[in-house]
Amino acid sequence: MGLRYEYEYASADTYKYQTPAGGAEKKLADRDASNSFSKFLPKFALAWHFTDDQTLYGTVARAHRAGGFNDASAPEGHQSYGEEDSWLYEIGFKSAWFDKRLNFNVSGFYTAIDDEQLPLFMTDSMQSYTANAGRSHRMGVEVDSQFVVLEGFNLSGTFTWMEAEFDNYSPSEGVDYKGNRVFGVPDYTYTLATDYRRNLIDEWGFFGRAELVGIGSRYFDDANKVKEDPYELVNLKVGVEGEHLDVYLWSKNLFDREYVMMENVSAGLAEDGEPRTFGISVDYRF
Repeated sequence: MGLRYEYEYASADTYKYQTPAGGAEKKLADRDASNSFSKFLPKFALAWHFTDDQTLYGTVARAHRAGGFNDASAPEGHQSYGEEDSWLYEIGFKSAWFDKRLNFNVSGFYTAIDDEQLPLFMTDSMQSYTANAGRSHRMGVEVDSQFVVLEGFNLSGTFTWMEAEFDNYSPSEGVDYKGNRVFGVPDYTYTLATDYRRNLIDEWGFFGRAELVGIGSRYFDDANKVKEDPYELVNLKVGVEGEHLDVYLWSKNLFDREYVMMENVSAGLAEDGEPRTFGISVDYRF
């Protein structure tokens, strides 16, 4: 069990002026404001060790994000935003099997969020600001595992399924996003990887890693009208490792998969994901 107390002070001194061509300067906004935020954050945890290699645990914890201020160009009524509070509930199982050659962990979680802070975008001025949603939640399952096939040869994987939805969110009159998915949060992610290490000569060894990363579908708007389909990326890394010096050749998005990181249809904006890239990394340890 633990208890933490947070206190944060925020202030803003912002202004906005407009100077038309050939005209006089006009003040559009001028603000000097401050606020403080404080919260007690308790945490409760229990663990039951069946054996040295199997553990069942549960956690309940409170989290907090202080409020703050947007700049002077924010919409009317959004010059500031409130604090965000959340409660996390998690239960999980950690285990090791076959003389620790296989590790397997699984957990389920539920997070209830009040006044979630959302990054929003103004299409007229092409600027962003922060606003609070009513209530939302995250619910999901996480699994990760690692298996030692042979000495130096490992297989590993992670998988997360997540439901991220608004429970109460009406940003304007007549608009209700209750039940909609929170934008930007994929419904699942996973990673499958294989690592291989082998001694070559003296202190030098070979290292190789191949990785498949999967990203589930996401929405790019609160109304859930702009959707990105699932996609997969392949990453590769090979090199030699020494006592003090490591040299790697790597590639991200090896097969040049096209995907979108962000899209705002009303503003006509989109950000593509990184294309296929290659590189060399050199690490030296003293």
